[in-house]
Amino acid sequence: MSTRGLCGLSDVSDQELEGGLKELVAAGRRIEARVVVHLMEVEARRLHLRAGYGSMFEYCLERLGFSEYEAFSRINAARMAEKFPRVVELWSDAS
Repeated sequence: MSTRGLCGLSDVSDQELEGGLKELVAAGRRIEARVVVHLMEVEARRLHLRAGYGSMFEYCLERLGFSEYEAFSRINAARMAEKFPRVVELWSDAS
């Protein structure tokens, strides 16, 4: 069985498929913005240190299971958002 069949998308119209994809991308942006805000708060509370991790990078890799790229990107985004809070709002509202 192909992954197309598993997802149940083979019977939807092209318009429905593209509309659903657009909704998923927008939802993903909102979720990513929330992840960044949570990482900001974890770092502000120093929860990563209390949990025994020497850095946010270690915390993201080991505790959250991020790849190195995901950890680096999200930590940088969280630190940027700390300095410029409007970034998170713009990111989550982007179409």
